[in-house]
Amino acid sequence: MGCYWTVRRLAKAGLIPEMYIERCSFCNKNTPDTIEHMLIECFRWNSIGYGKSQMKDLLDKYDQIEAKNSELEHEHETLKTYIESLINVVKYHYNFSKIVDSNKTPTHA
Repeated sequence: MGCYWTVRRLAKAGLIPEMYIERCSFCNKNTPDTIEHMLIECFRWNSIGYGKSQMKDLLDKYDQIEAKNSELEHEHETLKTYIESLINVVKYHYNFSKIVDSNKTPTHA
């Protein structure tokens, strides 16, 4: 994560007053302005349309993306193994053909 700078994070970085480290700038409660607070607890965020149902939708989409990433990682590993096997077969045939070719070359004494 880390791609969204909450007010709390801005305060910790010294970009806004320190009081916002432990205070939500939207609802003005003495609770840290975290992603969880914004999406689940904060009545001000909920009043502008970022309520619990939106949080569930976001989490469901996140889970779907994670599942797809897992599938893609598995497919990547499978393809990588397959390609490595093909490379080994090509190397084997190349080395074998060099041996066969060297046996066909007449020797001069």
